[in-house]
Amino acid sequence: MGKGTLPTPEVERLRATLLTKLGLASNAAPSAVLYRIMERSEPCGDVTIDAPGFDLGNVFQKAGIVPGPTLYYWHGWDEIDTFDRMDLLMSIRLLWTSAAPDDVDVFDDTLGWLLTVDHTGQVGCIRF
Repeated sequence: MGKGTLPTPEVERLRATLLTKLGLASNAAPSAVLYRIMERSEPCGDVTIDAPGFDLGNVFQKAGIVPGPTLYYWHGWDEIDTFDRMDLLMSIRLLWTSAAPDDVDVFDDTLGWLLTVDHTGQVGCIRF
């Protein structure tokens, strides 16, 4: 599925950049990060990940996002896993489950956007 977890120094660099883009301090608590993402994200229409026929590629297209070849899955805000774009498009439903309390946050090398799937399955996007 994924290509692997990034080394700690790279995770720290990307985390710091994302926190800055979210307007948060580098030592922001996970709850503050979650709240800011919820606050800033705009719904991608009426799209939910558990809807029949959900297609992440269509979500990107409707949001006007052209993702790079490598996508990053930021989970728990302490680890970042890498995925080839096509692998993530096909396996996003394996990362998110309705039973899990965690949200799924995805971005690419541009760090120009963050796509989020909250614990209810609602899909949203933040543009930086």
